[in-house]
Amino acid sequence: MNLLIERTYLATEWGKDFVGSLSAAAKKNKTQLQIFQDPHEITASDSQIYVIGIDKAWLQNCERTILSNNNTPVYICSLPETDAKSSSIVYDQNDIIQSSIALIKKHSIERIALVGIGRNDKSDLAKANSFTKTCEDRDVFYFDGDVSESINRFFSSGRTYNGVICSNDIIAVYLMKRLSDKNIRVPDDIQIIGNGGLWLGQHVTCPITSFYYDNSSVARFMLRFSRIFSLLPGGSSFHIRVKAVLKERESTGHQSKTASCSINTNSYFLSDTVLPSNDPDFNALSRINNVFSSIHPDDLKIASMLIAGEKYADIAEAVMLSQDAVKYQIRKLYGSFSIHTREELTALINRYNISLG
Repeated sequence: MNLLIERTYLATEWGKDFVGSLSAAAKKNKTQLQIFQDPHEITASDSQIYVIGIDKAWLQNCERTILSNNNTPVYICSLPETDAKSSSIVYDQNDIIQSSIALIKKHSIERIALVGIGRNDKSDLAKANSFTKTCEDRDVFYFDGDVSESINRFFSSGRTYNGVICSNDIIAVYLMKRLSDKNIRVPDDIQIIGNGGLWLGQHVTCPITSFYYDNSSVARFMLRFSRIFSLLPGGSSFHIRVKAVLKERESTGHQSKTASCSINTNSYFLSDTVLPSNDPDFNALSRINNVFSSIHPDDLKIASMLIAGEKYADIAEAVMLSQDAVKYQIRKLYGSFSIHTREELTALINRYNISLG
């Protein structure tokens, strides 16, 4: 199986989760999986190439290169490609938006906004397209270069909302921080829904209601279907839609915390979530999500106990490591945030109301 994945997508937590799930499924099924980031690296011909990415120009370049090599692209995407001959596995953004609107309106909320929509992101544009067809007000807040532009436009619009759908969980948590600075309470004054099932959305004081895709199930399906697809007549195409899973939490008024959804992150891909911003709060939240979603559970426990003021000896005993090993892991953790002390780490976590428990 050949997978062509955009570098920008691979650097996100959801991209890492997808690749990790597919790699695990391929290993279990004893299937060779080759992963490429540049279409020119692919030397095989007359084969199907699974393609996943978010940048429109990158996807168009991939299609030209793949077809010129007599290969068949199968897009893993948010919108079916306009070429009817191209096959696709579609992450149904329309389903997410429709379900989000229904969930918010269940609480008699009518004034809804969609925020954090990148004009060059096909997944975001699919959400916006569905949203504008459903909501009469059509209040969509886009960004071109800096993701925080979208939130700034939201606050400067002069309109009052009591429900917000965010393009992903990091933006949802960032918005919640900005609302808190203005003494606007979630969910009492406004309800928020995120997307992606990211670590950060689950570990804030008011956890974010979020939609996510079960990438493990998608990976298993891809492996099964790739064998079937190879037997289909030439020129055959298909479009398969993948439905999202809802985790309802406190940000929409859910009273009890649900079990955290599992993110199977492959620690090999330790890169920043690529959402461009000059806002220090947004960048700090992105960094927190990237670091804590990728580290070993023992390291997360070390961080939690460290912030709680526990002694090195007690931390070492709890994780069954030597004190030197614990100190080494703590230094690595500090380096991830460019800090040097327990107090700095505690201040960072407390500033954004993050729970490491």
